[in-house]
This record gives sequence, C-alpha cells and structure tokens, in this order.
Amino acid sequence: MQDERRIIERVIEKLKASKDTLVSTIQELELENEMAALDLAKVSQIKEKKLVQHDINKLNNKTLRETVNREADQVYGLENRKY
Repeated sequence: MQDERRIIERVIEKLKASKDTLVSTIQELELENEMAALDLAKVSQIKEKKLVQHDINKLNNKTLRETVNREADQVYGLENRKY
C-alpha cells in the first residue's frame, strides 16, 4: 500500500509540475497575443491615416488640375482674341 501511495504521490507531483509548465506557457502565449493585437491596432490606425492622406492628396490634385485647365482655357481664349 505504501509503495502504491508513493507512486501515486510521484505521479501527482509530476502532473503538478506539468500543469505549472503549461500554465506558464499559456500566460506567455496570452501576453504575446495581446502584444500582437496592440501592434495590429497601431498598424490599422497608421493605414487609415495613410488612406485618408491619400484621398486628400487626390482631391488636392483634382482641384489643382481643374484650376490649371481653367487658366489654360483663359490663356487660349485671350490668345485667340489677340489673333
């Protein structure tokens, strides 16, 4: 009986050690997951800012192009009137 008891106690100690190792691994993975989620959120914010900036630049280009075309038409009109 005592031998069986010692064997069972050893098995319990091994299982406790294994549990502690697994708990530690789980905590490390959870921390890594949280850090990855934060990095993803930062990257998403940067991406959104870049997309907004891109759209603003496109609108500015469109406005400038329209202004240049309008001024060019005016110059052509004045040149035609001159001839």
